Amino acid sequence: MGYLVFARKYRPQVFDEVAGHKDIVYGLKEAIKTGKIHHAYLFAGPRGVGKTTLARILAKSLNCQNSDRPTITPCDNCLSCKSIREGNSLDVMEIDGASNRGIDEIRSLKENVKLAPSYSRYKIYIIDEVHMLTKEAFNALLKTLEEPPGHVKFIFATTEPQKVPVTIISRCSRFDFKLLSRQEISGKLEFIASQEKIKVGKDILNAIAGFAGGSLRDAESIFDQVLPFIEEGRDIGSILESLGCFEEGVLLKFSQKLLAKDIPGVIAEIGSLSRQGKDLENFLKSLLEFLRQVLVCKVSAQAFQEEEVFSPEMRRQISALARKAPLGFLLKLMDSLIEIYRLGRSIDALRPVMEVKLLEALIDKSQPQDYGRISENSSSLTKTKTLPKNPAGLVKEESKNKFGLNRIKKTITSLDSEKKTVGQDDAGAASANSRPGQVSFEQVSGIIPRVVKNLEKIKMPLSLAFKEASFLRMEENTAVFSPPAGHTFYQETLERYKSIIEEELSRLLGCKIRVRYIEPESKSKPSAGAHKGKTSGKGLNPVDKIVDAFGGEVMF
Repeated sequence: MGYLVFARKYRPQVFDEVAGHKDIVYGLKEAIKTGKIHHAYLFAGPRGVGKTTLARILAKSLNCQNSDRPTITPCDNCLSCKSIREGNSLDVMEIDGASNRGIDEIRSLKENVKLAPSYSRYKIYIIDEVHMLTKEAFNALLKTLEEPPGHVKFIFATTEPQKVPVTIISRCSRFDFKLLSRQEISGKLEFIASQEKIKVGKDILNAIAGFAGGSLRDAESIFDQVLPFIEEGRDIGSILESLGCFEEGVLLKFSQKLLAKDIPGVIAEIGSLSRQGKDLENFLKSLLEFLRQVLVCKVSAQAFQEEEVFSPEMRRQISALARKAPLGFLLKLMDSLIEIYRLGRSIDALRPVMEVKLLEALIDKSQPQDYGRISENSSSLTKTKTLPKNPAGLVKEESKNKFGLNRIKKTITSLDSEKKTVGQDDAGAASANSRPGQVSFEQVSGIIPRVVKNLEKIKMPLSLAFKEASFLRMEENTAVFSPPAGHTFYQETLERYKSIIEEELSRLLGCKIRVRYIEPESKSKPSAGAHKGKTSGKGLNPVDKIVDAFGGEVMF
């Protein structure tokens, strides 16, 4: 016989060899002991956890010829046990539900169940992935399943029990299988290593068990895959790299940078992983599991020690990290990583999603200065010039994010640099109004065209809205405007960005100027010399009409 992979070679043949599922094994044993054997069983659970294996063991127990009745310890040597093990039994038929899903196959099954077993106690039908049967096939099976002949037993296995009709489930004794724990998988791998006389460290087996994600079959296949590297004596780092996994030290380093809010360091690490051709999706999975261990250590040190996932030295490092990490921030990070994983799968561009979402998680949005540029040689954010604080609280955080606050800041900074080149008229206006309370209506009216021009460089929709507003009067150092009547979008834009208009007026006039809006009055006329845009509500160009009608915004 050729080489047998570990998943086949070490497949459990009796109940005592089954890894995990103690409650299910106990329930089946008790049913056999007491003779209360159901005519149909449904084994539901994830892939690779032993559903079909346990179905075969149950079939052996029911048909073992070395016992005069069903037994919990089949001999595994009689004709019935051997034929079941080798998959060629005449009385135990394994049917693939995916390829035998039609009504014709079920009709054939209904005819065959009437025949007595060839040499066994029961005729047993094991239908794998039973949820793949068609609706018509389930209907055809229903009556037979409800009242089968005494010599027939059904065992159904499925990874998606929700797709099995309730009429079928109600006629079965259901057992729900769960993912195996890392300790259960690692224990089975240790047994295989001892039987094969393979010298392998427990840290490697733990890593394989973790990478398998609760599937014993996957773990055994991975162990087969890395066996040449283990026999060659490679370290855990190169072995994990061959699997696309990541060493504990890499995950620890990245987690430390995250929890320290080292933004340049985090971006550099993501870039390094990308340049090395690492699988960022696998990195996210490994990082999430690592941070989960930090979280467990944070909330329950005892539970963390009981898991024994990492080496003693790494557990000490994680404990130190957990003590420093704020619980709220740790939860926020994990939530962001889950969101990154979801978005990355949907748009197939994981690196930019990682960078943007992690920046959002690390930057404190309540502090405007955190939106400044990031120093290349520093792990903290450098403060930048920010917009004036809005006393009315009308500049919403959402608008800062959506409409590019950094671009607005940079434009204002560039306008400041242009101050030296302002014409003589602007300079005269500024010098004449260096004292608060001395700004006249005419002086403000004179600089409004320049304000409109400057606002075009900062935000075009704001410039359009301000151009349509009417300048009514001055009340000491407060300029009173009336937004255009009937244009909700313009009114909201003026209110939202009032602080920017105040900044421009103050900069050009050389003193602090406030802005106040009053309800537009369609019948009232503005004061003499009042500013009004060149276009009225009726005279808007087509683009402006669309923007105004739908409450939109010009984004360029």
